[in-house]
Amino acid sequence: MKAIAQVSIIILAVFLVISTSSANHVPISRSALPSDYRGTQPYSIKYDYIQVRIDSGIAHTEVEQVLRNETNTILETETIFPFPRNAAITKYRMWMGDNPMEGELLEKDKAKAVYTEIVTKKKDPALMQFVGASAFRSSVYPIPPRGEKKLRFAYDETLHYDSGVYKYEYVLSTGHFSAKPFEKLVIEAKIHSKTPIKSIYSPTHDISVSRIDDCTAEVKYEAANITPEMNFQLYYSVSLDDIGLNLMTYKEQGKDGYFLLMATPKFDIKLEDIVGKDVIFVFDHSGSMAGEKIKQARGALEFCLNSLNKKDRFSVITFGTVVEPLNNGLVKADEENVRKALDFVRKMTAIGGTDIHSALTEAIKQAGSSDAEIIFLTDGMPTIGPKAEEIVRNLQQKMGKNIRLFNFGVGYNVNTHFLDIISGEHGGFTTYVRPEEDIEIKVSDFYSKITSPVLKNIAFDFGDIVAYDIYPREIPAIFKGGQILIFGRYKSNGSTEITLKGRSNDADRRYVYKTSFP
Repeated sequence: MKAIAQVSIIILAVFLVISTSSANHVPISRSALPSDYRGTQPYSIKYDYIQVRIDSGIAHTEVEQVLRNETNTILETETIFPFPRNAAITKYRMWMGDNPMEGELLEKDKAKAVYTEIVTKKKDPALMQFVGASAFRSSVYPIPPRGEKKLRFAYDETLHYDSGVYKYEYVLSTGHFSAKPFEKLVIEAKIHSKTPIKSIYSPTHDISVSRIDDCTAEVKYEAANITPEMNFQLYYSVSLDDIGLNLMTYKEQGKDGYFLLMATPKFDIKLEDIVGKDVIFVFDHSGSMAGEKIKQARGALEFCLNSLNKKDRFSVITFGTVVEPLNNGLVKADEENVRKALDFVRKMTAIGGTDIHSALTEAIKQAGSSDAEIIFLTDGMPTIGPKAEEIVRNLQQKMGKNIRLFNFGVGYNVNTHFLDIISGEHGGFTTYVRPEEDIEIKVSDFYSKITSPVLKNIAFDFGDIVAYDIYPREIPAIFKGGQILIFGRYKSNGSTEITLKGRSNDADRRYVYKTSFP
């Protein structure tokens, strides 16, 4: 009979070798593992693929996970999957391959006893972070030497809800027990609500959010070669208000508190409610943009031009070795001007060097004192004039607070560090598109977020609450499909009215929200 190491693991991924006996297999302790084994744990997780469907506060989570045996010994595992603390689990199912697995749902008290027993035997206090949570326990056998075993499991839960905000959490913090980093980790969530969805926020992971309509949104997180160190948390708020506002606070006794304020306009907005805007498109047609890059950039710019509203003004600046503005300044987005711009862009070919500094300088000049958005389509590789570091410094000196900079980076060889810095320092963000991606989906999401302002010149008044260390200090606008997050601290507590002020279509707007700070 082959030697078998019986192993207790917490999926996602606590791996602990058990030295107790088994009725069916001959166990061996950690000291009996093969001499060529050098890992701290006998297992690793190859990948985790998590799909979540949330409908009106009920979450259905499906997970596909591959466990890899890092030893030359056949291993059996006892799997313990901890659910999020205080989660109300309604159903749980697990499969090994396509075969259902039997198991036991452990309530909180029984799960606590299991964790305590493992900690006592294996001296691993990290497990005690799960005390207070329920768990599912099952057995997996066999996992061949240096082999893999695919597991799938699914469960339903009722999400925690408080003051208009739902919270979803998925246990990832056990990932540091894996012998190796995850090759890939993907989390996809689709949220649907009968009440319009407002803010969507993760304090733990850098997520992308796509708004389908007022009541539906999609969230994605993806990473490679990663060792998860914290659970995935996702918050979303619902409200019938035109601009939904939600408050989250944290306060220790005797100390000033912390707050997060989220403000989100409704997604389906009438055209007349969208504020006219000034947009300057800066298009890179240098030699480094040859091939698929310039096709994608041109397609993105054509989409943006065709999406301009009649209230808008715009300008197009192309550049390679030299800067070529279509106009000397901003022009109305009427049918004739848009047609001229489209003809101008379609004639561009990829040739010459890349003078990013001169192109952005011309854009700043054309913006003048107006509240303008610069949309920069490029691979971010300057070859003429100042290099990236100097461009960053020059923009800090020349670009006023009335201008926001958004980048659309194309291709694989993109200077992401440079583009992220210049957009982040000037009120914008950067979206990247790979050659194989659907350009229409990517650019439509990008453009709709930044060019449909609902409210400009934003200001908040916290009423009777003393708020300080507020970030960001200045908020130029709230856009359709977007949201603003305001972080800060506060001294006092109690009920108050938070007032959101702004300007829309030459009229002052005011929104008042009643809330309380603990």
